[in-house]
Amino acid sequence: MSYYKTCPYCGAHLDSGESCDCIGSLYASLPPEDRRAVDSKITELLNKTKAPASAANAGEGKADTSCKTVSASIITENGGFVK
Repeated sequence: MSYYKTCPYCGAHLDSGESCDCIGSLYASLPPEDRRAVDSKITELLNKTKAPASAANAGEGKADTSCKTVSASIITENGGFVK
């Protein structure tokens, strides 16, 4: 019995460990000005998700202790999503 997954974007059936190239193909077909717009949006989103300068071990030599401890059992109970 073989296992496969389905690409959430194009619906292609993929073998285990295989990744779909539909997004890359779409990006490659965009005109240069649209690629620049996509790149700037990706950069903007990545900058929003970066840790602040006061994160763990930044400057003071101490770890940031403001994070809430989460049990591994809680993570698996809600499908891997952390509140």
